[in-house]
Amino acid sequence: MHLKERPVLRNILEIRYLTAVVILADELNYTRAAKRLRMSQSGLTRRIQDVEFKLDIMLFHRDRGSVELTDAGRAFVEEARLAILHDERAVRVAKAVNEGADSILEIGSSPDIDPALVEMLFALHLPLYPKLKIHLHSEFSADLTHSLLNSHLDMALVTEPAEDARLTTVKLAEAPLYAVVSEDHLMAQKESLKLKD
Repeated sequence: MHLKERPVLRNILEIRYLTAVVILADELNYTRAAKRLRMSQSGLTRRIQDVEFKLDIMLFHRDRGSVELTDAGRAFVEEARLAILHDERAVRVAKAVNEGADSILEIGSSPDIDPALVEMLFALHLPLYPKLKIHLHSEFSADLTHSLLNSHLDMALVTEPAEDARLTTVKLAEAPLYAVVSEDHLMAQKESLKLKD
């Protein structure tokens, strides 16, 4: 007895459908979401209905103008964000290879990182990777951690990494802490200061 095979393409959604769901989930408002997507509100409504029909899952509750994600919708949006990130990365990697790079390193950097560390990255010349291309992304530390865990980044330079068993951290540098006070302040009379001072 042979099971009837379902077409592989049946459940594949185009990125534009995933993007519509993610933007609506961000805005929870059809008018604002449609504006961000540069499409009509009725067009967005049809696109969301198409996704829900194709998946046979309700992603959003709609009630007199209010929009809320269902539990299934929340789960779907998390995965849809990853799919969109991987799609964008695929395009960046293809462009880099087309320009002569044979290896691409996606690196994140928080805004408060010492610029010298970032410059040092671009000055690296690795004999095994002569055509290495580095893509640098600037985000806050929490966002960088999220991007690392979702495989959007290969590594990140952060000032205070979150403790997570899924991440490996290596200390690259320590920054000195300076306390600046006026000449007549009590602390200015001390020869040395401790943090408790």
